[in-house]
Amino acid sequence: MRRRLGHTKDRRLLFHRPDSAGIEKAGISPLQEQLNVIDEAKDARDILNAAALLTTTGTRNIIGSRVGQDDKNSSKMMVQLGQSGLGLPNRDYYFKTDARTTRIRLDYTHKHLPAMLAYQAGRGTGRGRGQRCLQY
Repeated sequence: MRRRLGHTKDRRLLFHRPDSAGIEKAGISPLQEQLNVIDEAKDARDILNAAALLTTTGTRNIIGSRVGQDDKNSSKMMVQLGQSGLGLPNRDYYFKTDARTTRIRLDYTHKHLPAMLAYQAGRGTGRGRGQRCLQY
């Protein structure tokens, strides 16, 4: 039996609009605590603590987690941890040499990464750092 839309809960879900004005007014203040934890990281232990905190809030970071089937017992599900990537969808984007993939990689290295790095608390322009990230 198909459920008809019309229930109050359904209408709320369909017509919910975020409070854009409130979001704009708040700016980055809702994220400030997380940004402070990242800024205050001084060593590997601090970085791992920051990653753990970010993971609890659902923020993607250097450690990826998911639930999936156990490799040794497919009837069970388990938490799986792994290293998160730099941002390109899969390894082919880093190694293929066809024209399309090369253009995407160059745009990523020379446009996207520098722009993202430039947002780091106003630390320079990010130029040159994108290429160093990809080479690392």
